Amino acid sequence: MDKVIGRQSTILSIANSHILRMKKQPSKRFYFFIALLIFIVAVGIFSFWNSTIIGFIGGDDAYYHATHSALIAQYDQPSYVGAWAPYHFLTYAPVNPYFLHHYLSSFVIDIFGKTNGMKIVGIIQAALIFPLFFLVIKKKSSSIGLPLMLTVLFFFASPVLLARLLLLRPFVLSMSLAILSYVLMEKKRWGLLFFLSAAYILIYNLAPLTIGIALLFVLEDWLKKRPVSLAPLIATMGGMTLGLLLHPQTLNYINLIYTHFVQIFFLKLSGVVLPSGREIQPQRISAFFFLNIIQICASILTTALYLAFRKNLKTKEHHTALFILVIGWFVVSFFIPRAVEYWVPFVWLLIALLLNDASIHREIREMKRVLSLKLFLPIVEGALAIGLVFLGTANMFLIKDVIDQHNQSEDTASYAEAAAYLQSHTPEGSILFYPIWSMFPKLFFFNTHNRYVTAFDPVFLYKYQPDLYWIWYNMVYFGRYCDQKDPCTTLGGRQNIHAIHLAFQYLFHTDTIVVPKHVDGKSFADRTLLGKILEVQKDQYTNVYENADLIIYSVNPQNKNRP
Repeated sequence: MDKVIGRQSTILSIANSHILRMKKQPSKRFYFFIALLIFIVAVGIFSFWNSTIIGFIGGDDAYYHATHSALIAQYDQPSYVGAWAPYHFLTYAPVNPYFLHHYLSSFVIDIFGKTNGMKIVGIIQAALIFPLFFLVIKKKSSSIGLPLMLTVLFFFASPVLLARLLLLRPFVLSMSLAILSYVLMEKKRWGLLFFLSAAYILIYNLAPLTIGIALLFVLEDWLKKRPVSLAPLIATMGGMTLGLLLHPQTLNYINLIYTHFVQIFFLKLSGVVLPSGREIQPQRISAFFFLNIIQICASILTTALYLAFRKNLKTKEHHTALFILVIGWFVVSFFIPRAVEYWVPFVWLLIALLLNDASIHREIREMKRVLSLKLFLPIVEGALAIGLVFLGTANMFLIKDVIDQHNQSEDTASYAEAAAYLQSHTPEGSILFYPIWSMFPKLFFFNTHNRYVTAFDPVFLYKYQPDLYWIWYNMVYFGRYCDQKDPCTTLGGRQNIHAIHLAFQYLFHTDTIVVPKHVDGKSFADRTLLGKILEVQKDQYTNVYENADLIIYSVNPQNKNRP
């Protein structure tokens, strides 16, 4: 009888301990509910910000993405690509590098219109990364507090990242896909990684960067003398191969990826000057530190934790691969603002993994116990919390400043007015010349009636015909007719002016030029020699339209021989 009672008490104690553990461990539904709340809050914040933005912030790419998606919906052709630029791959090797993203966006834009639809797509993809991040790191934690805190820090860490999340581009969705790719590699879910990689490359042409993560996984296994598995590479590259084969313009897409990853690099090494957007131009060091102070501190903490505990970390997880990835993107971010979108998420992911590692967790608890004997920790913790809240609030004000500066310089109405003039005063399909290549998306957004000299990146004009690129480059930047890299000095002043006039007519086949009225606070004519030529040579160019931000010139025909 005593034995039976003893067994019953043992069973009851085991059951009670199991029940207590279940009470301590929230259910999966609870975590998904918290993730849903995070998503709703993020949607609310990004919706508020977007509601205060006139047009699209950044002034370029989002206008193209919205228009291309709208045209796909209009013609009901998922693979639709128009010959919008005659000296560009859009004409000689047509391809949509964002095929799946544009196709999915077309359904939203078809319902809500180009502007509101594009903002809805952008809000959803920007908000999605934060609940995904929470769900990934909560798997490594025994409580909800640390994952929630790190998710909040991730959101407020970098105003540069938040500003870039407002740009409404496919790369925003790619941030979530990159994190998910890493997680699937860590969990060895090769089938899911295969199909994710296929979708990734159909969404964004820079998806092959994920192959670098797979290579780091293989490298870490080799360095730590573990059995080397090529599965991350096979699943990633195999999936992307499938995605390329499913793309409606497979060969053209491969050519485009080659241009972005290989050809541009060698062209720059060979001395070809290729204008680029500000996001990939070197930034001031002071600005980098000021805008990324929380992120830099997090990187320092990450480095300290990794170096101190690297020998005691779980052997099966790829902390070294993630650490190399973080350091690599930190170095790139130091020079190029655009790299922040890859640096920031992986820093906080690595911090979460390190803080939840058993050996580090024990050391931190012991450190906290020792410090509590010397310091009144609530005051220290409170001071740190206040400091982080202050920095986070300051970052929110920086975002407000970004939006205010954008709205003050917003010229959407001027582009819409100029587009209306062009549609009624120029032949359909006629080519527009403009001196700033990033004017294309906004012109295109309001006007698919015309075609355009450059689109996306000037490298594609160079790839089409190097001589024509150098003529465009030298005319735009130096006001000289020259078909090579080094400035030509063989033409005198009058000859140069005459050659530029003939180039418009016979090389670029345009009789309409659209220029900004002001550049960096000065008139376009005062800022550039080309602007002065257009303004002064009234027998060759006629100012036919002008509004607050743009001037349209007509190229007067001249019966001369070609240059």
